[in-house]
Amino acid sequence: MASFTKYTLSQKNQTDLLRCSLMREVDRVIAFSESISENRAKAVWWLSQPLAMFAGKTALELITEGRNGDVIGYPQSSESGYGG
Repeated sequence: MASFTKYTLSQKNQTDLLRCSLMREVDRVIAFSESISENRAKAVWWLSQPLAMFAGKTALELITEGRNGDVIGYPQSSESGYGG
């Protein structure tokens, strides 16, 4: 049986929490994008596309940087004609 220190378990829990938090944000962005495109496959595809407005970063990269608001705001600004 493997032995784990208190630190190892705490670090694993923090990693799991971060992963869950990121997945929730990805799900939220997919749902938002799907509400605009009305196509889930297109919404998921969009997450991995480089966005010129963000120096070629993808929506997934922005989410991992904690820039969820920017990701959600991007389709709205694109719809209103803002090109950055």
